[in-house]
This record gives sequence, structure tokens and C-alpha cells, in this order.
Amino acid sequence: MEKEILKEILKYIEELVNPSENLLEILIISQTKAGGIIPFWLQKELSEILNIDIEELKETIEFFPFLRENITKKKIEICTGLSCYMGGNSIFINTLQEKLDENSEIVEKECEEACEYGPRISIGNKKFQFVSEEDLEEIIEFCKDDSSNI
Repeated sequence: MEKEILKEILKYIEELVNPSENLLEILIISQTKAGGIIPFWLQKELSEILNIDIEELKETIEFFPFLRENITKKKIEICTGLSCYMGGNSIFINTLQEKLDENSEIVEKECEEACEYGPRISIGNKKFQFVSEEDLEEIIEFCKDDSSNI
């Protein structure tokens, strides 16, 4: 598994004109290939391949919070603008927290300025509009479906 991940990243690096100037891009690809947090063994390999001090690499990862996220979780973005919040999202947050497993993460978002479609809940590219309690089961099933394209 580690060798395959490294092989894919190396292939990507080889296509870059100046890899050392594209560190952030390489770290994002590495995070994607590793399925989340960039493991230490991969940090060490990248340090050697790019001829970058391991501490500099770690500092870059620490500086960008998204590089420390486990991207295997599905993010359920719930609009908490006044209209959506009062329209039911305040209750839906609690219901979803109770019913979703550890592979899902609820993120409260500021107003999405689409109040006429609220309450709104987004999961990746999928937008649920005019959400009601009856829609929550569909949202929960969508979150549990590993094949859903998000």
C-alpha cells in the first residue's frame, strides 16, 4: 500500500517543472493519496525526494489546517444563517449528530445567501434544499452510502 501511494505521488512530481516550488500542491496530492493526514513515513519520503528539511515540511503541514484533516470523512455543511437556522437547521443539527457515525462530520456554515432555498444542507456537491424532518432519513442514507459521489 505504501509503495503504491508513493509511486502515484512520484509520477505526479515527475510531471512538474519545478517540484520544490510546488510544495503545497504536492502535499495536497499526498494527502489525497494517503486518504487523510499525511503519515510520517510519507513526510520523510517527500523530504528526501524534494530535498527539503523534514522540519520545514512539518511546519508547512502545521501552517495549513486542511492538511491535518482526515479527508475520508463526509462533511455535512449546514447553513446556520438566520433563515435556515430558524427554518429547522437548528433542530436538524442535533438529529444528524445523533444518527450519523464517525465517518461524517457536521460543519456549521455561515449564511450561503440562498435563503429562498432554505433550509439548506450540503454534502460535497450535493445540495439539499427546502429540508424538512422527512428529508433527514434521505440525508443520513446519503452520508452512509460509500458510493455517493461527493
